[in-house]
Amino acid sequence: MAESLDIVDHPRARRQQVVEAARGLAVELGWAGVTMRGVAAKVGCSAPALYQYFRDKNALLATIAHEGHQALDRALRLAMTEGASPAKRLRAAVRGLWDFAGDNRESYAVMFGLDGQIAADGTHLAPLALRQAAAELVLKREGADKDGAAAADLADRLFAMVHGFVGLRPALAKPGSEDRPLALLLVSVDDAIKAVGRR
Repeated sequence: MAESLDIVDHPRARRQQVVEAARGLAVELGWAGVTMRGVAAKVGCSAPALYQYFRDKNALLATIAHEGHQALDRALRLAMTEGASPAKRLRAAVRGLWDFAGDNRESYAVMFGLDGQIAADGTHLAPLALRQAAAELVLKREGADKDGAAAADLADRLFAMVHGFVGLRPALAKPGSEDRPLALLLVSVDDAIKAVGRR
């Protein structure tokens, strides 16, 4: 009996179909409700057919996280092209991270451990583009940062701020003031940026 998930003809396209089906189920049910059996039903095949693509749900989540990190890096680099100075590029990267988290909630949850998920790559590190933007600012304002510790510290603090505000977004937003969480985040980011070079 032929499965509707055609393994021989288009394996990459079918693998991506599985990934998209999992994301779609996460939108409906949350990640806790996503099962390999449910994903199989969504793509119209049996659960065993999925195991030719992903050995288990964790492998599927790792793929979603990997794709998410690539998309996030592209989004941050694009956002940073709008800034003329290191501080503006860093602010743009933070804003890009905020926007990505809002636009890609399910991927972000898997990437960085929200909604009860354990980060698929086991880390909660600041994205590389954010680290690079922080390094630019630190080098401009403080001079040489031989081991990169000051830049890494700034990037981690900014990432923690964004991540915290993303998690609190629903609680902080009041009817009619949905922009409040972003406004609070940007004030906090400006304070952190101003503090660079004053240490």
